Amino acid sequence: MEDAHFHSYWEEWKTKLANIASKGSAQLDFPSLEGPSEQPDGTIVYKPDGFLILHNVRYKSSSTRSPRLTIFINGSFRFSRAGHELSMVSAAANISIFSLTALEGEAVSVALYDALHFDFEKAEGQTPYHPMFHVQRGGNNTLTDDVVLGAIRKKRGRLAVLSMGESKVAGMHHLRIPVPQLDYFSVIVMVVADFFCNPKHERSKNMEVLFKDILSHLCDNRNIAKEGVASRTLFGRNKDRGWSSSADWYAESVA
Repeated sequence: MEDAHFHSYWEEWKTKLANIASKGSAQLDFPSLEGPSEQPDGTIVYKPDGFLILHNVRYKSSSTRSPRLTIFINGSFRFSRAGHELSMVSAAANISIFSLTALEGEAVSVALYDALHFDFEKAEGQTPYHPMFHVQRGGNNTLTDDVVLGAIRKKRGRLAVLSMGESKVAGMHHLRIPVPQLDYFSVIVMVVADFFCNPKHERSKNMEVLFKDILSHLCDNRNIAKEGVASRTLFGRNKDRGWSSSADWYAESVA
C-alpha cells in the first residue's frame, strides 16, 4: 500500500468523527498524521502529531444533564516493509478521560477520571506471562497538566480559570487484561460506542448509521493496521480449535 493512501484514510477518520461529535454536542480536535518515519531497526513508524481531543463529551450518552468530560487519545503504528507492502509489527494506544467541575464564576476544576493504555507484544520473542494484546490502567507520560489545561483553556476561552483537581483513578496499574487488538482506530470506535451511541435516545437511528459507517471504515482494506503480525500469530495458535481462548494470548500456550 502506498503511503499516500494511509494518509488519506487517516483524514477520513477526521471527517467521520467530527460529524459524530457534532451530533453529540461535542467538539473535536483531530491531529495530522506524521510519517512514514524510518527507524534505526528498519521499521516504519506513523503517529499523530498531537492528541486527538474530544471536548464536552457526555458522561452518559443517554442524558443531556450528564456531567461533561474531555477525552485525550494518542497512539502510534510500527510496520515492517517488504517492497511496497507494509505489515504492522506493533502499535500503541492510550486514552485519558478528564472530568470538569464548574466552580464559582469562570473557575473550573479538571480531574483525571480514568486512564488506560493498550499494548502489543512482539509476535516473535513475546514477553513471558504477558498477553499478546492487553490493557492496563495508566495513561500517557507526555500528557502533562499543562497540556491538559492548555487544550481545555483553548476551547473554553482565555477567561476560564482552570485548576487540576484530585485524580479519581483507582485500581491496579500492573494488571494486564487480555483484549483483542485495540489500536488507535479501535479505541476511537470504542469511545464512539460508549459515549455517543444509545439505543433509547431520540437520535439513535441516525447515530446507528454513523456508527456502522465507522465500523466499515475500520475494516476498510486501506487500514493496513487492522491485522498485523501479532493477530496472525494468535490465529495460528487457535485455528485448530475454532474458538479463541484467552489462553492463546500467552506465549506459554504453545510451549
